[in-house]
Amino acid sequence: MTELDLPRMRIWENAKLEPIAVDYCSIEQPEIGLPARPLLSVTEIEDNDPVSELDSRSSTQTTSEESTSGASTSTDASDSNLSQATTSATDTEQEGITPDQLHELDEFLFDIDGGALDSYDPLCIVAAKTPDEEYKQTLETLCREQFRQLNGGKPLASLLADSEGEALENTRVQNRIVSYDDASSEEYFDFVSEINGDEIRTSLREGEFDLSKLTSRIDEFFSETLGYLLLFANEQYAPALHDYLRSTDDVRETTQILSVRPRPLPEDVKRELVRLAWGNVSLESDSQKLDRLFHSGEDEFRKAIQPSGALEEITARDEGEESRLHYWIKCFTVEALLKRDGVAVQEESRIDLKERIPTETELRGGGNPRPDIYHEPSREVYEVETLYETDHKKITRTIDKYEGVNVKRVNVVLPNLTCLRNLGAVRRKTQEEPGEMFHNEVRFWTLDAVEQELLALEDVVSRLADLYNRSEKLW
Repeated sequence: MTELDLPRMRIWENAKLEPIAVDYCSIEQPEIGLPARPLLSVTEIEDNDPVSELDSRSSTQTTSEESTSGASTSTDASDSNLSQATTSATDTEQEGITPDQLHELDEFLFDIDGGALDSYDPLCIVAAKTPDEEYKQTLETLCREQFRQLNGGKPLASLLADSEGEALENTRVQNRIVSYDDASSEEYFDFVSEINGDEIRTSLREGEFDLSKLTSRIDEFFSETLGYLLLFANEQYAPALHDYLRSTDDVRETTQILSVRPRPLPEDVKRELVRLAWGNVSLESDSQKLDRLFHSGEDEFRKAIQPSGALEEITARDEGEESRLHYWIKCFTVEALLKRDGVAVQEESRIDLKERIPTETELRGGGNPRPDIYHEPSREVYEVETLYETDHKKITRTIDKYEGVNVKRVNVVLPNLTCLRNLGAVRRKTQEEPGEMFHNEVRFWTLDAVEQELLALEDVVSRLADLYNRSEKLW
């Protein structure tokens, strides 16, 4: 009797069949975002050669990649720059710069000790004043943005003068940014006028001052929600004040007390970093002080992204709550897509433009998601994420809702400041191939407000790495 060597059928453990939503998009353009995955493989029983198995997998992967390449026809003109940007990022890493070394914006601008600004608890920050830098307003702005991300809304600013001494006792830190300066807030820094800097350091270390008012103010954090108490003190004794507040028994150990000092960045690096944080805008100020540059950048950014009336007519607002910044960036993205397509807003009818780039329109498939923007010609969705009153996990949830939906790519657009403040978390969500992090192809963008275009995250990382290299001796 002849023995037959029958093949054995293996079924993948992760085999999964999902129905594909059929709508007008899939009928007109049957191409889907991911190539069909083979669910079954057949191998012989006696074929246990690991090398052969590896070659088989390699062949399957190559076939899949060729299929993906053949099926994909991108209409995004900016894709031509993706390989160049990716190459730049790779070259940067080969030179010794890793993603972990690319600091987020607050750590790039400041030397921070004792914690981080992204705390969910109230923060007391001892900020060292230096003769060569002005950064009070910049630090307050970063605290404001952090508050909006964690709590939503805006904190109340309490920038108080000497004459408001009694009001200070009745003002709590929660939901506020409260700033005291040793040059003006005599009620809390009365010891400054008594002796000089060298003696202040010694007296603080030895506990010779009565700082009960200041420590009581800080200790209020025990029963409060998020807020910021900023203590701007001369650099001569700021470290000693920080050490005293962290060690004294008059302040609970659970209270977070940070020390902040501006980094002496090269002037060109500081200027370019501020421009990147505000959409590549031109800075009108000739000053090299951080506050002047940061304020100028924010002002120019708002002017640059404020939408025209024509764009507002074709860009729908979210039926729920939507911040002004979110809506403005949505309008900006619509304009950037029209510019990329070579379509002038003034030359097309409102109806045609709304059909070409629908906003806040429900798609079929999956959970019937409603993207901020759907680009009809490329079948790509664009989602704006300001991260107000949430964290970076909101981005993951937004991308996941398109699983099983017939879209070619999910694009996430973040404000420049939000992107730089959450750079580490955003970079963790990138993927070279679909299936590594998300089922869909995903790309991240921020704004080039000057060119009225979207700026790829890869380009942002490359520029940050260059700025880091030019400031390398500061770390």
